[in-house]
Amino acid sequence: DDLTQRNRMAESQDVAYFSNCWSSGTLEVKKWDGSTFTTMTNGFNDDYTAPSGTSGDMPAARQIAAWNGFMWIGDTVESSVRYANRLRFSHQQAPEDWATDDWFTVGEIGDGEPITALQPFGDRLIVFTKSSMWQVTGYDRDTWVLEQVTDASGTCTCRASAVNSGICYWVSTDGQVMAYNGRGVANIGEKISWWSDIGKIQHGGSHK
Repeated sequence: DDLTQRNRMAESQDVAYFSNCWSSGTLEVKKWDGSTFTTMTNGFNDDYTAPSGTSGDMPAARQIAAWNGFMWIGDTVESSVRYANRLRFSHQQAPEDWATDDWFTVGEIGDGEPITALQPFGDRLIVFTKSSMWQVTGYDRDTWVLEQVTDASGTCTCRASAVNSGICYWVSTDGQVMAYNGRGVANIGEKISWWSDIGKIQHGGSHK
């Protein structure tokens, strides 16, 4: 396995699922159940009444998150084709069952930016690209709604977003510190810039 890649992890039912894994140049998803490390296969199950449970199926993807009883993946590779702005969701409470047609296109079909981060945020899932932020709301495949929150700010990496005390924070592609409270997006970089001005925050420092 290529250990130089930065993996993403989401947990469901005491199993850890890892996206952005690579082997011999091929994108993979893996799982760890506490004793065995397994490479997932790319099968689909379109029968919602008969979940396979632990079949070991999950489409290859670069982003992953567990939210609202579903597993979510973004920037997928299916049948050797990359769908950089495709967002998929699993069957409910079945992270190893995926329906062929259960996906959203984030942005323009065939011309959208890659999904760069998935961030669970209370009753919504935040979806980032490099220059935009979106959210999924709803409770199941019949009620999901994908809508754009802003096209003025996104982020380059899933390591640049976090949630705390009901606020989603992220560092934008152009280096601004942004915040979203579920109602509006604000640039809070100027409010905290004095930490940098007085040397409390330094590039390359040990803080996170």
